[in-house]
Amino acid sequence: MTVEELIKELKKFPKDAEVTAYEGEAVGITIYSKNNESGFIYTGANKDTELLIK
Repeated sequence: MTVEELIKELKKFPKDAEVTAYEGEAVGITIYSKNNESGFIYTGANKDTELLIK
């Protein structure tokens, strides 16, 4: 994933959301909103971003 692609995906989430890196069954960035919702940006595979869900 390029920086440009990552920025495009990050823009899909609220600006006040927090992020953590994750490496396990998948590789990517987990997004957490203040409403206890989470999403996931896959960086290690060509998969679609998972938007915020409870």
